[in-house]
Amino acid sequence: MRTLFTAELSELADDLIAMSEHVESAITRASEALLTENVELAQAVIADDAKLDDLEKIVDERCVLLIAQQQPVGLDLRTLVTSLRISAGLERMGDLAQHIAEAARRAYPESAIPASHRQIFEDMAEAAKTAASEVVELMQNRDLNVAARIVSDVRPKCVAM
Repeated sequence: MRTLFTAELSELADDLIAMSEHVESAITRASEALLTENVELAQAVIADDAKLDDLEKIVDERCVLLIAQQQPVGLDLRTLVTSLRISAGLERMGDLAQHIAEAARRAYPESAIPASHRQIFEDMAEAAKTAASEVVELMQNRDLNVAARIVSDVRPKCVAM
């Protein structure tokens, strides 16, 4: 029984990695669509959001099923609850990428970015792509040093605001 549970947790981790990779791609492509007025790329990001929604549903259903069937406690329960929260966070990141793509599509053929603010948007796009890349790295390697780097990257910026 424990072997099956371990295999299910491994599949859950694979799904979360797939979600994080999908989000990284969405953020990268949405940023490019916004900065280059590429309506086709924007449309592709918008259409691909349904795949991320489906992945979130799969992850959530797997977590709930494992909780119901295995009745985990301690670390196993925390892992499943955390997976649910990560899934929701990744899905929200994907929704934000979709919103960026929708802004690019709405403004087409013009730019959605005023020329005076272009550098700010380029910097924000780079920061978002870096954050998404770090999340993928964290999900793949489960390296606590990467998690600490993500937290340290965010904290000073939030405090300064």
